[in-house]
Amino acid sequence: MILRKLEIEDLEFLLNVRNHPSTRVWLENKQEFTIEECREWFKNLKDDWFIIEVNFISVGYIRTSNETEDGICVGCDIHPRFRRKGYATEAYKKIIEKYKNKSIYLWVFKINPAVKLYKKLGFKSTGETKLVRNMNYIRMELWNSVEC
Repeated sequence: MILRKLEIEDLEFLLNVRNHPSTRVWLENKQEFTIEECREWFKNLKDDWFIIEVNFISVGYIRTSNETEDGICVGCDIHPRFRRKGYATEAYKKIIEKYKNKSIYLWVFKINPAVKLYKKLGFKSTGETKLVRNMNYIRMELWNSVEC
């Protein structure tokens, strides 16, 4: 598996994953986007987005925000055909390694089955929540530091 920078040629794949109903149900913003809107978004993109590739096949993407005092926000979506094969786990591990010694956080619906994965990776709930579509949306954080 490799993570490579998102390129304009990847936008149709990104939208196929992001706009899929089984992906959008777990996103804070569940709006569908057009390719034109996506191209405009890409022109102004300052955050790091990576395509997850396995044997030269795109299987998903992982995104990071620019670092703030809160840390680095991450998120990952896998194409429905490639889910439950460990690709998200491996992609998160690569991002965690890339940002070692940084605080990494994410937001997830409390009822999302991915919470189990995040706990396995070492993320813990911060107790911070917000209500999104009448569901608890929780913040989970990983202090990715090396002990001295």
